[in-house]
This record gives sequence, C-alpha cells and structure tokens, in this order.
Amino acid sequence: MPAYRDEKHGTFYASFYYTDFTGARRKKMKRGFKLKRDALEWERQFLLQRNADPDMKFGDFVEIYRGDKRERIREHTWESKDNMINTKILPYVTKKGVERAVEMTVYSGAYNLDELSAGVFRQSEAGQTTSAPQDGEATVVYEGYGTYSGSFANGKRNGAGTFLWENGDAYTGEWKADKPAGKGTLTLADGTVQQGTFRAGKLYSGSADIPKADGGVLTRSVSEGEVRSAATLTWPDGTVLSGKISAKTGTFTGDVTIAYPNGDSYVGALADSLKSGKGTYTWKNGAHYTGEWKEDKMEGKGTYYFGKSEKNDYIKGQFSANAPKGTMDYVSQQGLHYNTTWRNGKCVSISAK
Repeated sequence: MPAYRDEKHGTFYASFYYTDFTGARRKKMKRGFKLKRDALEWERQFLLQRNADPDMKFGDFVEIYRGDKRERIREHTWESKDNMINTKILPYVTKKGVERAVEMTVYSGAYNLDELSAGVFRQSEAGQTTSAPQDGEATVVYEGYGTYSGSFANGKRNGAGTFLWENGDAYTGEWKADKPAGKGTLTLADGTVQQGTFRAGKLYSGSADIPKADGGVLTRSVSEGEVRSAATLTWPDGTVLSGKISAKTGTFTGDVTIAYPNGDSYVGALADSLKSGKGTYTWKNGAHYTGEWKEDKMEGKGTYYFGKSEKNDYIKGQFSANAPKGTMDYVSQQGLHYNTTWRNGKCVSISAK
C-alpha cells in the first residue's frame, strides 16, 4: 500500500485499485494528507470498509451507512438521520457501548461441592472423677476422657474452663454441672470448629466451620440444636459461595450467590458445580449479564448491561462461549433500538431499526 508525494502542494495522496461489490476493478484516489502515514491509514480503513473486516472500527461502519444512504434519500430526511447518528448512535455506541461488550471474561472454577457433611454434632462426654475439688480452680485428669483446667463449684466443673480429650478434641468456654453450657468453642481433631451457645454438652445455636479435603471450609448454621440449610463455602483462593444445602443430597440446591476474589459475583443456578441454567454475573465495574448458562459459560438467550443500572445501554440476544453471537438488539439509554451483528465476539455491523 504505497503513498505518494504531491510535490506541487507539499502533501501526500493515496492512489490504488480495489474491487467493488460487482467484481469490477476500480481506481481510488484521495489527496491532501499532511503526513504519509495518514494517507496509508486512510487507504487501509477504506479497504477494510470494502471487505467488511471484523477489525474495522465502529465509526467506519457509520461511514459506510452514510455513503450508502445519503445519495438515495431527500436532503431533509438525511439531515434528520445524520443528526441521530451524531447525537445518539456514536456517543452511546462507539464511546461506551458495543465495542466494550467484547470484554466478557468470566471468573470460572470447577469447585468441589460434593459430600458437604454437617460435621459431628455429638454430645460431649467429659467423664466423672472423685478427685475434683469442691470449689476454686484446678487441673484434673479424667481417666479415659482427658484433662480439665478451670473452675469448679460443688465438686463439678462450673464456670470457665478448658477440656482436652484424649482423642485430640478440645472445648474452651463456659461449663455447668460437668457439661459444656453457655458460650464456648469446640475444636474437633479433624479441624471442625463449633462455636456459639452450648447446652448439656452440645452446640445449641451458632455455627460450625468444617474443613474440606480440597482446602475449602464449609460453614453451617445451627439453631435450637439443629443444623440448618443455610451454608457458606469458602475456598483457599477467596471465592465464597452462599446458599442452602439439601438434607437429602448433602449439596447446594436452588440458586446460590458466589463472590469472587477479583470483585465479580454470580447469582443463579449450578449444575455439576458449574454455572448452569439461569443466572446473573456482575463484573466489578457494575456491568452485568442476565440469562442462560451452560458449563460455566454464557450460553443461550441473555442480556448484557453496560453499567450497574438496567437503564444503561444493553444488548439482548444469543450468547455463546461468553460472547454475543449473531443478530443482537442494541438499546441505548434513550430507548433507541438498533440491529447489530456479532462475529467472534466483535460487532461487525449496525443499523437503526
């Protein structure tokens, strides 16, 4: 693609041949460029327009539209259309619209959601002994059970104290009549931590943090001595999943909420531990997609909003592999509708409805 020097005027010009839509070979020339690179860039953009290259800038599509329509409609009608292009389409599509939609990177991860047991919520047996003091504080060994250090009253463990079981379990907190009762923390040998209010040696209300083999921690809520369905699962990378666990299947059921360490979030359905079904993914900047998912990817019908509010510009249609695909309806903040065509995650054409 050469550019030529116009010695008479001290400028550059582009001159080249191209093939039009009929197949005819034609010559194109444009003068008046101050710099050689400007002439070369103009030629490059002209050929991109003729070839409908997906890398073409959105503004170039507008110029194609102008060139096609201007000579075929009345001057007054054209002035109205040109004003709409300049004040509605370009500001809201080029600057903050369609071209930004190609960046739809979704935080993904096949997290293990199987075997989410409730942990061990047994009644803690701490044994009996005849060597305990009537009152005061002491450290006493309970044969076959473990060792207690703390307060006594009337020959029984009462008040604050810590019991270390021979199997590695430990309880620190309040006691009443030789049993954990009141505020306390029970740490099991497998790493499970139960904390809250205990009654007769068992957690009555509070929460339990249960370690998983993959490094995650499952947090279950407890009330009135029963493990409830509400649960939170936290992975080592900082991802946090919240939802409800089915008592029958032992895994999350219904919609869940996932907060990712990069600031993104997802609210919706899962299948085989992946985003599937219907859900909403929100990026840190407020942009969000609402629609269908399959195997952790946007797949099917959906809507992508360019901002936090659904009053922002948006595109609606089919998505595939986390990108818009085919014909999409583009709607501006002002409610104007445009037909857009997408290929390989890029907008390749636009026209007013």
